[in-house]
Amino acid sequence: MKNSTQESRINSKLFVVLFIILALILAYISFRWRSDRLEETEERATQTQEAEPTEASLLDFPVKPTPTARPPTPYPRRVDVMGNMVIGGEPEDIPAILDAEPLLVDAETGSEEWSPDTQVIGLYFSGSATAYPVSFLSRHEVINDRVGPQSVVVTWCPLCASAVVYERRINQRLLTFRASGYLLHSNLVLEDLETRTLWAQLTGTSIRGMAGRHALHPLPFQLTTWAAWQAQFPNTRVISGKLSPYANIFDYSVDPYGSYFGASGAAGIGRGTETDERLPARAIVIGLDFDQQALAIPYNDLYNAGLAEMRVGEQDVVVFMDTETATPTAYEPIVAGRKLTFNVQNGTIIDNETGSGWNAATGEAVSGELSGAKLKPLAFRSGFWFSWADFFPDTSIWSEDA
Repeated sequence: MKNSTQESRINSKLFVVLFIILALILAYISFRWRSDRLEETEERATQTQEAEPTEASLLDFPVKPTPTARPPTPYPRRVDVMGNMVIGGEPEDIPAILDAEPLLVDAETGSEEWSPDTQVIGLYFSGSATAYPVSFLSRHEVINDRVGPQSVVVTWCPLCASAVVYERRINQRLLTFRASGYLLHSNLVLEDLETRTLWAQLTGTSIRGMAGRHALHPLPFQLTTWAAWQAQFPNTRVISGKLSPYANIFDYSVDPYGSYFGASGAAGIGRGTETDERLPARAIVIGLDFDQQALAIPYNDLYNAGLAEMRVGEQDVVVFMDTETATPTAYEPIVAGRKLTFNVQNGTIIDNETGSGWNAATGEAVSGELSGAKLKPLAFRSGFWFSWADFFPDTSIWSEDA
């Protein structure tokens, strides 16, 4: 009996020793695993800081898949107040195009899909041209692309009818954008996938997030028809809805916001009822913003005048209207250090200094002493007056009589 008791005690002690050894082994394994993970994290962070991101690597960012059977709608599925922002939906409802390259086709192929009067946002940089149909953008609102050497994000907010194009780099870091699901003054709020910072579409300024206080750099573009764009740039490429990963969900030939554009008095969602009454809430304006000064040009007034000249901040600007295609373009009115002024004669834009004739759509002199010279294009915004006035309450309004 005594031997049995001693044997039991020995077994108990042996069990305790084995348990302690096993616990120590597990603790060591856990410690080594955590150390390895920490080293890997620090190494990745160092590599991220030292290496400049590439287009391809950024597209590997782990983003939740975005295909959805729910078409976008001007009326939100839910509206939650978040300070001055509201939630108009989920990012998955409006899936951004993170890389447009696989969706691009040549002009001949594109003409089989898009009608001549299809409205497009056109970009031209260093000999490369690309067009983005607005009816396609109404489904996605954000397209990340590269045109020539320029990395761009093409944005369209249907609620504000606002078109803006931005450079995708901030402090040499390449960003990839999507719709965040938020609205600010009814305007699209962008989110970059690298820092999760929120950006106002109309102004390009950061709202909140890890990127800090920055502003995206706006780029010049044309809002015109497919026929007019193709005539200017026969070698242009264009987005194809047929190649979209959402082609089985969306009908790109129909703009889902057609009823909204046709509705009388509808002026966005998730914003106050007060609207600057200097212009009708849904009057289309061309917006200029330089040196913290803003100016709005009523689209109809510009069409009737043919051109508008002004100084915004320290920037001299001339805005031409191609009345044949109803296409506005903005330029710096300086050639070889010489400031030019303009007038319209029999539908042709003429500069007062040399009598040269100018192409409104391209900003190129087509006749006279300056034939072949080109004006520098300037960035502008276009959209409904209510949205421009919400973001720029102190804006001036251009008048031909001023």
